[in-house]
Amino acid sequence: MTYDEAKKVGAVIGYGQFITVAVNFLIIAGVLFLVIQLFERLKKPAVTAPPSQPRTEVLLEEIRDAIRNR
Repeated sequence: MTYDEAKKVGAVIGYGQFITVAVNFLIIAGVLFLVIQLFERLKKPAVTAPPSQPRTEVLLEEIRDAIRNR
């Protein structure tokens, strides 16, 4: 008896088709995850050094420290 004939007769558990659909879903989900992860890596800017403080701020900090140490 084939699967289609068995479905006509009564309730049949089609676990083979369910397993196939579940495996296909996991494969597609994994591929999409990897593609999205790759795009996120490409979008991330390169790491750069933080900008240094302007010369005036450095001088003001030195003056402040000198006044504190008196």
